[in-house]
Amino acid sequence: MLTRMVEMRDGVRLATDIHLPPDAAPGACFPVIVERTPYGRADISGSEVSAERDDPLTRAELAAIMTRRGYAVVMQDVRGRGGSGGVFAKYVNEAEDGVDCMDWILAQNWCDGRICTMGLSYGAHTQLAAAVGGARGIAAMAIDTGGLMDLWRHSLRLGGGFELKQVTWAFRHAAKALRAKGQEAEAEALEQTDIRAAILNGDWRAGGSPLAAAPDYEATLLHMWALGPQDAELCGPATRAAAHFDAFPDVPVLLSGSWFDPYASNMMELGDAIAGQNTAPLRRIMGPWLHGKRSTGMVGAADFGAAATLDEVTGRDWITLRLDWFDHALGRGPMPLAHDLFFEMAPAEPPAWPRMTGTWRECLPEPPRGMPVPLPVQPVDLRFDPASPFPTLGGGVTSGGTLMRGGMFDHSSAEKRLCEMAAVCSGGPLAEPVTLTGRLRIAFDIVAVSPPGPVDVAAVLMLRTSDGALVNVTDGFARMEAGAQSGQLDMLATCIAMPHGAEPVLFLATANFPRLDVARRESYRITLRVTAAEWRD
Repeated sequence: MLTRMVEMRDGVRLATDIHLPPDAAPGACFPVIVERTPYGRADISGSEVSAERDDPLTRAELAAIMTRRGYAVVMQDVRGRGGSGGVFAKYVNEAEDGVDCMDWILAQNWCDGRICTMGLSYGAHTQLAAAVGGARGIAAMAIDTGGLMDLWRHSLRLGGGFELKQVTWAFRHAAKALRAKGQEAEAEALEQTDIRAAILNGDWRAGGSPLAAAPDYEATLLHMWALGPQDAELCGPATRAAAHFDAFPDVPVLLSGSWFDPYASNMMELGDAIAGQNTAPLRRIMGPWLHGKRSTGMVGAADFGAAATLDEVTGRDWITLRLDWFDHALGRGPMPLAHDLFFEMAPAEPPAWPRMTGTWRECLPEPPRGMPVPLPVQPVDLRFDPASPFPTLGGGVTSGGTLMRGGMFDHSSAEKRLCEMAAVCSGGPLAEPVTLTGRLRIAFDIVAVSPPGPVDVAAVLMLRTSDGALVNVTDGFARMEAGAQSGQLDMLATCIAMPHGAEPVLFLATANFPRLDVARRESYRITLRVTAAEWRD
């Protein structure tokens, strides 16, 4: 293994490890697999597990496996992280730095001119940023639950509500950075912070926030929290790939995503964009999983079983599937996937929560034409209580730490309390089965707000199984500015078959906390009228 400090266009140098195939002859050149990460170029990668192996690999161990298939592997710390120089500004430098990294690789005598990119989450963001930024040499891609089609909508703000995973992420990594500097007391203080109380009641001014002990992380977080959707740094290739997609290379792409992941809708948009533009092979996999948890059928409290795992449906673990995909893209092996794979979730029959089931489909069913839940005819009154906001009920949560959990859960024991905090819509058990596919959009008019000011509208679609479990399926959110008279919210993409006798239930509320921040810290009431609802593919 070689380590080099690779110079970027502005002179900043990034720590880069190069792993060559064993017994590589002098002067030999190879196709290159590259991952750019903020999580340590040689450190443990938590998602590099399989159904047969629970212990995650380090990136160095992963590289050793891949080099045995005849690839050179490059692992690089992004700017300001690990051993790299510069200042870490989350997301915004990844297009330019990615392009410069690829140019450097192409200039090395061990590179044969073909680069394959890989990475999960932030590693997926770095791939897509470089690709739409015009990076040369990309021959194949394996994009795993990430790649920012629009940072504002898919990672920074859901429907306008600030994603508090940005806060939990900042606390966790700030504590690691402080500990690495020997500031043990400060690190421990951060880890003991009651983040929930800090968000609802804390002082978040620069220098006085709960993150003040780590000023770099504090500044980055507060800056992101203050951004608007049209600010320049949210419109570049690293943060709004959709606006630069004409530069995306026409190369084989493998996409992996999941329904209980914050990037579920992002992955659907990315797949549609590639399919609409490219001619090279594209394969999409959408499982029921949590973020990066593709080798287990456990999704929160729900157990979808081994048949729901990537390993089972493809006959390969994720390492082997990526290598087989790259081999095919480079003309070195057969196509590993005959078609797309979309998991259609369903309650087990007979119902026996937490057991769930599902079916792998080659394509998604068409979205339903109507709503399985009757919409309220009269305006509904919703109340926000800052002492007890409507809670996050699982869903597409990642980086939640101890603050929140993602996935599917049974909420029947809390139903009475939830009904007191929300408006509830249900038409009773289904007379006929229905499959809900795509993204549900709910439109509404705001009839009254008291006292005046910004408000939040949240929705959660649940499924009551015939054995009485009340489980969350998907959710959506919209923040409305003061004086707004109408709005809409989009729920995250999903695919679930609801059988005869199951009961879909829609909750309308004024928060999704602590996944998202709140519009204001005072009590308010809102009266709204639901005007339309439609499923969109």
